[in-house]
Amino acid sequence: MQEVDFVNIISRYVPLPAITELWKFFGSNVVNLKITKDRVTKFGDFRYSNGGTKVSQITVNGGLNKYSFLITLLHEMAHYKVYIQYSKACKPHGVEWKKAFQKIVAPFINSGIFPQPLETVYRKHMQNPRAATHSDMDLLRCLNLYNSESEVENIHLEDIAFGEKFAFKGRVFIKEEKRRTRYMCTDVNSKRKYTINGLATIEKV
Repeated sequence: MQEVDFVNIISRYVPLPAITELWKFFGSNVVNLKITKDRVTKFGDFRYSNGGTKVSQITVNGGLNKYSFLITLLHEMAHYKVYIQYSKACKPHGVEWKKAFQKIVAPFINSGIFPQPLETVYRKHMQNPRAATHSDMDLLRCLNLYNSESEVENIHLEDIAFGEKFAFKGRVFIKEEKRRTRYMCTDVNSKRKYTINGLATIEKV
């Protein structure tokens, strides 16, 4: 992909000051970026090359606000760096990944891209980054401040009673028991169970 094409696409999803640094990564590494529809259980993921014609791929949910999108993207970029250096010999979110993540985040967090108080909360998170951004409730609460107006008007999953129905990502669920920061929920149509973060913005049905 040419730089102009990358800029035209990524500028819809991240803070504009982040684009130059992102291009340094994607312009010099063999990895695809795919922007997906919102998924219930994850914000993004990394899939490594199969050693043949398949290229490593990073995916990020397109419905995230620009700061959530950027933080998720940086998280997955770190997975790519670990894979390139160690192949599959390391734990997914072990020491190697944490160091790679901290190194990748440094030029972004030190350049004033993140507004206060998000920068302060994110710096604290990066001292010992977790496997999932949404497991850090302080960071997630801060990121939610930058959601669109329509999302801000919605309530959070943690605000409704157990057994209530709610709409999330175009599907209807029933809220069940709590598991740390997430809740077990059942899809009304498929009857499949999912864990959803308590700070997910939802609509009551």
